[in-house]
Amino acid sequence: MLSPSRRWLPPLLLVLAARPAMAGPPLTVDDSETLKAREVELFVSAQVTRTRGGGTTWEAPMELTIGLGQGFECSLATGWSDVRLASGGGEARGVLALDPGLKWSFRPPTEGRMFSAALGLKLHVPIRRAAVLAGVGGYSMTLNLATTWDLGFANADLNVGIGHVTASAGARARQEILLGAAIRKELVRERWTVFAEAYATQDRRRFASAEVRADLGVLLDVSPKLRFSLLAGRGFRDDGADYFCNFGILFSLGSNAVKPAVIHAAESSSGRDWQAKVRAPQ
Repeated sequence: MLSPSRRWLPPLLLVLAARPAMAGPPLTVDDSETLKAREVELFVSAQVTRTRGGGTTWEAPMELTIGLGQGFECSLATGWSDVRLASGGGEARGVLALDPGLKWSFRPPTEGRMFSAALGLKLHVPIRRAAVLAGVGGYSMTLNLATTWDLGFANADLNVGIGHVTASAGARARQEILLGAAIRKELVRERWTVFAEAYATQDRRRFASAEVRADLGVLLDVSPKLRFSLLAGRGFRDDGADYFCNFGILFSLGSNAVKPAVIHAAESSSGRDWQAKVRAPQ
C-alpha cells in the first residue's frame, strides 16, 4: 500500500489490521440490512495484496455476525496477517487487532419501501502484539450511516461516516471521514450476484489526498446456508497503486438463510426464507 521504506510500516500495519470494513465481508461498503434474532453468519476468507512498493501481504480475514432482534446485530472481526514489505522495509505476522461492532437498522427494508437506512458503530482494538509489531497503539471508533436504495434493476448502497483515531507512537490523534458507494445486481436465477464498490477513508483535514479504493466481485449462493465470493480491486493514489484479491466463504448458522444480496421494494423484509436471495455479506 505504501512505499517500501521502513518508516511506512506502522501506518501500513494499522490499515491492514484495522477496520476491515464498514460492511461485512467481502464488501467494504455497508448496507441497511441486519440479521434476525439468533441468526448467525460466519465469514472466512483469504486475501493477497501487492503493494505499490513491491511488497506482499497475505491475510485471512474473518467476521462473526449475530442477530439480536429489533433491528440490531453485533459483529466481531479479526484475522491473521503476514506483512512483507519490499527492499527490506520490514515484516510482521499474526493476529493484529479485534474489531467489535454494533449495527441498528432504524429504517429496515419493508414492502413498498425504496429507501432503508442503518447506523453502525465500529471499534478498532489493537492487541498487544500488534502494538509491538506496528509501533502503533491507536484505538479508533467509527460511526457510519448506511443507506440502501432499490433502483428496480439493482440495489445501491451509500455510506458516510466519521471516525476518531487516538494518538499513538509516531502518529497524532485525528478525525477521519469515510465515504463509500456500491451497486449490486442479481443474475442467473438469483444464484449469482455481481457488485462494484468504491470507498475512501482519510484524515478530514487532508481528504483531498485520500486513497480511493475500488473493486469488482461476484457472489455465488450455493444454498441458503452457503455462499462463495470473489473480488479483485486496486487503490488509486498519485504515487502508485496497490492491488488486492479476496476469496471468501460465508456460512449461515442460524435458522434461516443469510441476508439478501439484493432487496426489492416489492418484497417484505420478513421474506428472508427465500431460497436464493441471500445478502452480500455484511
